Order: sequence, then structure tokens, then C-alpha cells
Amino acid sequence: MRKWSAASGLFWLCLWALLLPAAGCRLYSKYPERLDLQPTSLLPRENPAEVAVLPVVDKTGRPKAQKILPELRRAFYRRLMERRYTPLSLDYVDRVLRTRAGGAVPLVKDLAGKFGEDALLLITLNSWSERLLRVDRRVRASLEVHLVSARSGREIWGGTVDTEIRVPGHGMPSPDEIPLLRREALDILAGKTLSRLPKRKIGTYPAGTLEQKG
Repeated sequence: MRKWSAASGLFWLCLWALLLPAAGCRLYSKYPERLDLQPTSLLPRENPAEVAVLPVVDKTGRPKAQKILPELRRAFYRRLMERRYTPLSLDYVDRVLRTRAGGAVPLVKDLAGKFGEDALLLITLNSWSERLLRVDRRVRASLEVHLVSARSGREIWGGTVDTEIRVPGHGMPSPDEIPLLRREALDILAGKTLSRLPKRKIGTYPAGTLEQKG
């Protein structure tokens, strides 16, 4: 009968410890990230300050996604201020929507300028997956964002985002942690998206002097 020494046992234990993480990394395929967000030539000319953030449009086809839409909208509201824009009160925007359309969202061309804003921010959530949130603190999302001029009704910045967000932390989260992790993921998603929006310059500035990041 073959005998196992302490040294050989330690060897196999160390080998298993080295191989296990590598095997674990192959359990989930790498998510193809895309942040295709660009300003147009109108952005430096119009230099919008006040922005009306409209309710998020849900195109996920999943009823459960409805619960995250208001928090995603609030996340974009907060993160806009980091880019030196002034988002209008969400309550005010909703009151105007209720007055004009009974709570429904009319066509953008019919809304431009109705809030006293310089631009409208339109957000469409195309997909949202929390399959890995309970395992590895990750969510995957796909969305479209468009900043539309209230003056001309034309897009001045926007595009599409496909990304995977990992909420900082260690170990598998408990069920009680999931709502907090979800809010953090939405906040990170909004920040990551708006990091591609040039910071607003205070005062008038010529085309070609946009600050992409900072």
C-alpha cells in the first residue's frame, strides 16, 4: 500500500490551491465591454448647463428590471453634478410630465424646452443581469444614453454602453447585502457612462477645447 508523506501531501495541497483559482476564472466568460459614447460638434457651441433627466425607458423585457429604473435615474442625476452640469429636480421634471402627458413620456421633440432646461438626458436600459451578483458581486448591463439639446432638439452627446460592473468587496454577499450591492452597481454604471461626457466648461468656450476626462 502506498504511503503518503507529509511533504507529498503538502505538495498536492499547494498545487490544488494554485489550480483552483485558474479553474474558477474559466467559469465565466469575459464580458465584451463597449463604451461607444461621443460628443457632437453642438456640445461645445451650446455648452448646456441645466439638464432634465427623464424617466428611464425599460427595454429589457423583464418585469423585475422595473424596480431598478428609479435608482438608475437617481444615479445619473447625482453623477451629472460631477461633470459640472446642473440636473433639474426629478420631482419637478415628473410634475411637468404629469401636467403635460398624464405621467407618460411624450416624444422628445414635444418635450424640448418644456422644463426650462438646456438639454434632456434620455436613458434606455436594454439589458440588466444579476446572475453573478450573488456569486461574484458582478452585474452586466447594456444601455443607451442621449443628451439632446433643448434649443435644437438634436443630439449633442451619447451612444451605447455594454459593460460588466464589479462592486468592491470580498466573498459571497449575504441576501441582506444584495439591495445595497445593486444600488452601488447602478451608481458605478452611471459614473462609468458619464465619465465619457466632457466636463462642462464654466463660461463660453470654443469648439475643440472639450475635456474628455478628469
